[in-house]
Amino acid sequence: MDTSDLQCQITLSLSEGQITVQGVFAITGAGPGDITLAITGGTGRFRTAHGFIHAVNTSNTETQLTVHLIR
Repeated sequence: MDTSDLQCQITLSLSEGQITVQGVFAITGAGPGDITLAITGGTGRFRTAHGFIHAVNTSNTETQLTVHLIR
């Protein structure tokens, strides 16, 4: 099975600031599977943010995100 690694950078814009997220994950012929990315910082109320985001594809068009945030 062929695999590819992808670099992902995300900025979540929230009403009280932003949270930045980054990481690498593998995609196979079956899809990306579960993904865990690091919270790398933030702005505003989230300026000291750290933790991680866990993503699970629930369908071909939807992904459930769980944010584990430590401020």
